[in-house]
Amino acid sequence: MANHRRSPKEWRQVRVEVLNSMASRGGKWTLENQTTARRADGAYLKVLATSESRPGRWWHGFRLDEWEQLRPIGMLLINERAAGGRDVFALPAAFVAKHAPRMSEKKGTTERKFEILRAGLEFELLANSGRVSVTQFRD
Repeated sequence: MANHRRSPKEWRQVRVEVLNSMASRGGKWTLENQTTARRADGAYLKVLATSESRPGRWWHGFRLDEWEQLRPIGMLLINERAAGGRDVFALPAAFVAKHAPRMSEKKGTTERKFEILRAGLEFELLANSGRVSVTQFRD
């Protein structure tokens, strides 16, 4: 959906669509709130979605205290392209835990912010410590 600012309801539908498309590979996920999905076995998954902020750039954020409390198995990033289509990344929990301390911290909160950059066919997470490839986690 090019050049369209989505409503929370529309983003919820995008998240549900992506989760439903994953059912054959990892079980059925139910979206519990805007950014958290749960599987029947009790596993949690953070589900973040955003539109391209500038060509090849997507900003995401999550609350570290919530992440630590839920102990999800991973984080799903849905990056919607301005020209249409989307890229989805399934980051394992260990990857997020390793890089979260180096992500930008929103002052006075536990929110961590990070950017995904596209460089040709490669995708990288930009943290305070530099760039880390996430291409291998692209779905």
